[in-house]
Amino acid sequence: RKLGGYVVGLGATPAEAKEVLLMLERDGVFSRNTASIVIDWVVYNGHVDLFSYNKVTFSLLPTGVLHKRIDTQPFPMNLYGGGNHSTDLNINLFLMIIYVLLAIFFVDRFRHYFLLQCKLSTEKLRRMSTLVDFFKGDPWNYADVVSMCLNLNVIVLWL
Repeated sequence: RKLGGYVVGLGATPAEAKEVLLMLERDGVFSRNTASIVIDWVVYNGHVDLFSYNKVTFSLLPTGVLHKRIDTQPFPMNLYGGGNHSTDLNINLFLMIIYVLLAIFFVDRFRHYFLLQCKLSTEKLRRMSTLVDFFKGDPWNYADVVSMCLNLNVIVLWL
């Protein structure tokens, strides 16, 4: 449905936007004769890698009631998709399976070294200090525990 209207850019800075809005007000755009105003913009959120198209509409109905509407439509911008999304899904699944297998291997190696420390602590009659000996013996074990927790988190969130 084409209702006519004007497209006005608000610039790139708050100062430019304020100047354009003042100019529109001086020109009488915002008056009793204005039936509808639509403001739309696109925003990028880098945290979730999504663009969001936003639209705010103000319409003055013939009855005098002001109708307000807000629409937001998020969408991903997949630059490397190439249009064949089933192939992308297969590649992602394949890579995730490799990731899970490597995480299992890593956890198994960690378990192996921990059991070896248990055996050494038992031989030295220090069974109660196994954890202390394990982390004191190699400070990288702290990083390994953090890495395993993060890997588990990635796998759970992917599912």
